[in-house]
Amino acid sequence: MTFTVILTGCLGGGGGGYTHAELADDFVYRLNFALGYDVDIVKYNTHQYDYIVVYDYDYGTYDAYYIGDYLPSDDINGYVSYWRADFFYDLTYIGGGDYQDPFTGYIFNKEKMFNRNQLKVAGIREKDVMGSMTDHLVQNFEIPQASAQKIAKASLMASLMQKQGAGEAKYKDMALQLTGTTADQWRAAEGNPLALEKLKNTTAQSLQMSSDDLNRFFGKMMSHDGVLNLNQ
Repeated sequence: MTFTVILTGCLGGGGGGYTHAELADDFVYRLNFALGYDVDIVKYNTHQYDYIVVYDYDYGTYDAYYIGDYLPSDDINGYVSYWRADFFYDLTYIGGGDYQDPFTGYIFNKEKMFNRNQLKVAGIREKDVMGSMTDHLVQNFEIPQASAQKIAKASLMASLMQKQGAGEAKYKDMALQLTGTTADQWRAAEGNPLALEKLKNTTAQSLQMSSDDLNRFFGKMMSHDGVLNLNQ
């Protein structure tokens, strides 16, 4: 499996064929069973994409959890730790099945949300998530800060594209912009050491990495069962 194929696949994300309700049930079960939580699902579907609302019996609070990048195969403790900045705690019930985060004004409901500060809040949260992704890549994949920022930004863009139903061509364009190469080029170069080395150099230059950085990054991606899920 080539570098660009892996990277393009990880940018695409996906739910592994599970329904939102199935993922929600598994997520909550594992919160309770593996982490010792005492929570029940209150809302499977909210206006905030890929969120669920639960009631926490220990704290007596309504909380919203993002499960858009959750899979039953994930390490639940790792997922919760990584996405903690995207969870909302102690929501206020404001009637009519609405639960509101008092800090951001986000409303978790099936109905359409009208919030003049929504775009501003989303921008602030995007920066926070990008910072967390960057730190994760630097710490766990041992790559330079600038490289990690480029990959994190591309991952956020890919997540948005996925929610908008972007086609395969869009992901190919993103991979080309990110790595300077295409999956087709890597496939064509298989078995040709000189061509592969040229593609590696191009990719390293695009990602602002040294060849050693790239080889280490690639090796760690493969050690994660061939997939680096940057939205995890």
